[in-house]
Amino acid sequence: TVRVRCPSADEADCNNNKARGNSAEENGAADGCAPLRAAALLPSQSQLHLPLRAKFGLLSNLLDLMSEPYNKNSNNYVPVHARRSPANIHALLSPSEDTYQKFSTDEEPLNKEPFDLELLEQCPGFVRRHLLNYHPLLHGGCAFMKRLTAMTDARSDADEDTVLIREGDDSGAANVDSQPSVDEGRKRGRPWTADDYRNSALEAERRAQRTSWGDLIPNAKAIKPNRLIDIEIRNAARAAALSYKSADEKRTADAAKRKRKKRKKEEENE
Repeated sequence: TVRVRCPSADEADCNNNKARGNSAEENGAADGCAPLRAAALLPSQSQLHLPLRAKFGLLSNLLDLMSEPYNKNSNNYVPVHARRSPANIHALLSPSEDTYQKFSTDEEPLNKEPFDLELLEQCPGFVRRHLLNYHPLLHGGCAFMKRLTAMTDARSDADEDTVLIREGDDSGAANVDSQPSVDEGRKRGRPWTADDYRNSALEAERRAQRTSWGDLIPNAKAIKPNRLIDIEIRNAARAAALSYKSADEKRTADAAKRKRKKRKKEEENE
């Protein structure tokens, strides 16, 4: 993290005088106006842009999965997710490789993960402040918010709010068609770089089918971040039906076996 010091009004006046080429005597150095150090410069826009772009992409993904209509009516998935921690939601909506290969198509794509959990773990307070009371069920006492609060308390607010890019290239335009690997360039015991934030932002924008400024991309596909829940429900119903069918077939076979044994016994008695 980088801590910056904003110059006072006197320091700013002194710095402006120096920028105009005035000497120390002309600037009134005797009045206690000290020169600004390079370390006191405010962060550049490029240092702030990618982290914020990635964080708002994370919020967009979370809002998509919370607000998706349920059963094509006015209900949504907030009741499902408010009772779970972010990690549990992430596990619930992350398909196995077999499920992904079977059900992900061009018309109805599946996401390999619903949102960037690793980024959320870096900024739980940011997520909590933006989603608290977004819906009546997303109150401070729900499991989702309680976990975000615990994660925030475990981190330093200063560490979260002053994260800046300190290494790597911070250039790059939005490209929602690119799909970096989920494991590409992630934080592994080190501060996130520009590439880490860019990969997270691009992946979030691809999931949301939106540009970095929020507009839908041309020919955007339908957003169904909770589709895996429907798939698992259908699979469970199919498995239950097969189990019932197998049990019914077994009962029928057992009844037929008993009938044969009874008939054989009757024949022997005759």
